[in-house]
Formats: sequence, C-alpha cells, structure tokens
Amino acid sequence: MSAVAHEQPITGSPTQTGILLESFLSLHSPEGFRAELIEGEIIVAPPPDGDHEDHINHLLKQV
Repeated sequence: MSAVAHEQPITGSPTQTGILLESFLSLHSPEGFRAELIEGEIIVAPPPDGDHEDHINHLLKQV
C-alpha cells in the first residue's frame, strides 16, 4: 500500500470549496423551497405543486 501526499490549505486562506460551503450554509431559501449543493453548484428547487405531490403520495402508498 502506498501513501498519497495531501496538501493542507493554508489556514486563513479561503478555498473555493470553503467559500461555496459557507455560501450554501448561509443561504436563506424561501419557505417550502429546498436548497441542495450538487457537484459544486447551489440548486434551489421550488416546492412541489399539489397534483405532483398527490401523485407521489399515491405511488408511495402502493409501494
């Protein structure tokens, strides 16, 4: 087994990942909306509409 060198970021220096994570955690999405961090992008999804939610619940009850 071989060891892999891993560089540690310089303390106090914000990384792109750190900035993205900080932005995501401080995001205040509107009531009912869902915020997700997917492959480095912040995605905000609206709440499901009534019909969609009803159909999903119907399917879940069958399963």
